[in-house]
Amino acid sequence: MAAQKAASPNDVPDREAKRQLKRFKAQVEEEAIEHQQAYLNITPMMDMMTILLVFLLKQFAVQQAATLTSEGLQLPTSSIEAQRPLAVNVTITQNAILVEGDGVTTVRAGGVDPSVKRDGANGYYITPLVDVLTKHANRLKKIAAIFFKRFACLLRTSTSGVM
Repeated sequence: MAAQKAASPNDVPDREAKRQLKRFKAQVEEEAIEHQQAYLNITPMMDMMTILLVFLLKQFAVQQAATLTSEGLQLPTSSIEAQRPLAVNVTITQNAILVEGDGVTTVRAGGVDPSVKRDGANGYYITPLVDVLTKHANRLKKIAAIFFKRFACLLRTSTSGVM
């Protein structure tokens, strides 16, 4: 009574179709995992930033209250707007003496080589240092003369050494 459908050459048995569908799903999932892009969840970061903002606002409010002083206390005025006097930067490290970043002489074992001192091992007059400082002092005096600025030369030499 029931008419059987004729099997066409393109028909696939149910078992084989399920197997192919399962393989296709696995392949699609594998490709999705390979092409999945990592993303940054900024919600926890925004929570953290909000907490920091509230903390900093509270902290600044407390600092403002702490700066209120009594009437008898007078704070010193700032000299940040005052112009820096012309000067020469001298740096002494464990390995060298530098003037304006340029090496003048080396330091070994906490001392300067006696051959560069005018008075030998016990002397304080370091000849290369005094020569370089004198050059810088003369240069700064010329700059001060050009710009009508006063330069007090702090470098004084005498027969006993540098003061």
